[in-house]
Amino acid sequence: MEGISKISSHPTRFKHLSVSTFSSSSDMTHLQEDSIKNMISDPDIEELNLQGKNLTAFPSVINHLVKLRVLDLSNNSITAISDNIVNFVNLRQLSLHKNYLSHVPIIIDELANLNVLDLSSNQLSSVPATIVNLKNLQTLNLNSNQINIFPKPICHIPKIIKLEIADNNIHSLPMQISDLVSLNEMCLDNNKLTFLPIQFFELVNLTHLSLCENQLTNLSDRVEKLQEMQVLKLSKNCLESLPKELFTCVKLEKLLVDNNQLTYLHKHIGNLYNLKELSVSKNKLKKLPFGLSHLQNITILDASYNELQNIPIELKNCSQIVSANLSNNKLSEFPTAFSIMPNLLNLNLSHNQITYLNFDVCCMKSLQYFNISGNKISSFPIHLCKVWNLTYLDISENGMKDIPNDISQLRNLVNLYLQNNEFKEINKNICNLADLKVLDISNNQIKAIPTQIANLTNIIELNLSNNQLPSFPIEICQLTSLQKLKISQPFGAKLRDIPFEVGNFVNLQEFDIEDNEIPLLPNNIELMRNLTTFKAANNRIRQIPNFITALSKLQHLDLKGNKLSSLPRDFGRLKALEEIQLDANPLVKPPIQVCEAEKLFPIDEYLRCTAIRDKKLLEKIIKVITQKVSSEDFEHLCKKLHLPHENVALLSKARFDISCFRICFVEKISNSLERLVMLPHFLRFASRWFPSQDDVPEIHMGENMNFQVDQKCGSNVS
Repeated sequence: MEGISKISSHPTRFKHLSVSTFSSSSDMTHLQEDSIKNMISDPDIEELNLQGKNLTAFPSVINHLVKLRVLDLSNNSITAISDNIVNFVNLRQLSLHKNYLSHVPIIIDELANLNVLDLSSNQLSSVPATIVNLKNLQTLNLNSNQINIFPKPICHIPKIIKLEIADNNIHSLPMQISDLVSLNEMCLDNNKLTFLPIQFFELVNLTHLSLCENQLTNLSDRVEKLQEMQVLKLSKNCLESLPKELFTCVKLEKLLVDNNQLTYLHKHIGNLYNLKELSVSKNKLKKLPFGLSHLQNITILDASYNELQNIPIELKNCSQIVSANLSNNKLSEFPTAFSIMPNLLNLNLSHNQITYLNFDVCCMKSLQYFNISGNKISSFPIHLCKVWNLTYLDISENGMKDIPNDISQLRNLVNLYLQNNEFKEINKNICNLADLKVLDISNNQIKAIPTQIANLTNIIELNLSNNQLPSFPIEICQLTSLQKLKISQPFGAKLRDIPFEVGNFVNLQEFDIEDNEIPLLPNNIELMRNLTTFKAANNRIRQIPNFITALSKLQHLDLKGNKLSSLPRDFGRLKALEEIQLDANPLVKPPIQVCEAEKLFPIDEYLRCTAIRDKKLLEKIIKVITQKVSSEDFEHLCKKLHLPHENVALLSKARFDISCFRICFVEKISNSLERLVMLPHFLRFASRWFPSQDDVPEIHMGENMNFQVDQKCGSNVS
């Protein structure tokens, strides 16, 4: 509350107050009324931010702030707007975004100076008729409410220039929509509109119109009236064609018609000479019109997920294109037009049927991002090695068998994806790519890693999964910059050990060794202090060493499908753990039922109680051994614990002095203690020394996964 006292002592200094600055975690709900008054005692405050304070009601203690011009009450739990709202006659901006409002009071019209009203993400089904009296309102946001019928009063707000009413359930627009003569921007995304009334096209001042995620089947030819239109978004509708009249709207700069049913584009699209961005992805286009080549200002073209078989060479005239996406089509040849675009930075031709990259590809001197994955290129195109500005290259999922030495010329590469090919080795020249940060060579037939890989001193992600490596590649253990390492082998040669050198991965955050045959984890994994995700599912791990509890940042641990029967006693020290997967293990301590929630708390609780139980059981065993066990039985017990002969001799001498024996016994069997207190056959072996099984302490589960040890096994031994 230090910030509060500062405000109180200098009340006239604050005209703009954000309470979140001063009470980050102490929500307004938990502050006393007088404390709130102290925070906002200055009546001259003009801007007040109370967002995210868990308010459940409109705060009455701000009623005196009559000079407020900006009030932000978003991200609270307010259910109603107080009638005291009328006090804020100077209010220009009011945000009640993300509350629980079900209605707006009719007195809202008293806020005559209001310019911006944000009522998005509430539970409104309508707005009051009096909203028309907000003569100065320019921006109204009603997104994400429960409005089924477009509120007609909105149509009569005289100065409104921006209207957002997306994410509702509106089926149609009223004829009165034409009265919004000043409207510049309108968003009706994610409603259920099937058509636009003819009156809609009287909104001749519209510059930005978004109608995405509706059910429009056609666009009226009256769209030609919208000559001021600069941005038109019609994504995710049911349009089968676009009217040629649309292409008279020559001020259009952005046209998005992706995710429709378009089978062709009209040749007059070339009239949109101001167009900068065009998206026609996820339609049914078989070709691009010649007129597209007239769009000399276009910078972004997305025609992915269509049925295009070729790209007209005339597209080269679109010399301003910076980014082009032609992925998931039926192209069989590299589109030469792109090699002549001097400003092209990003090109995606993935998942086509291209078999060869010709010499033209080396002309793309500016290209930085190139994705040619999922094609039918059997040989790494050597011409590609002359595209020297490449920083991102994805040539995965082809049929490539080798990598040319010239790949070392791509000195600016940061991301290189070579997975799902037929490489049998890693060309050592890749190791000369000093700027490389991400390398994926998974799903190949690689049998060895070159020692030169240590030269990749900047690499942060490496994927070697599903290869034919005979053992963990110790060569990569010098890559201390690694943050993400994946060697999962569901379809590759199985790893059977992890070398001690993995302790060098001091910056590693994600480590994936799933689907191998690893039985043990090396002790120095504890040096990976930055590890947040560890995946070792489907191995043969029998024991989690206690040192894993040193991984204080670990959030996700996947050990399902191993041979674990117990977890470390200090497992609860992994306080950052959010998800624990232990399915398909023969767990006894704790039982698998305790682990089903995949959360730390019940596991920690059970292990805590287990430790108490084991201590009691051990104490009882010590007393029984010192009082009731014969020399022959004692030697038999020591053999079961696999104790060396010299330890047996020492314990035999100390056996009848309980204090001395306790010290020696615990010290000598420290490595066998888990075996002693867990093996059921030991209790059966020792049953003749216990009068009944009731002497063995048990763990009981209470409500909310709370556990407790019963009070059996007292201090007296029968």
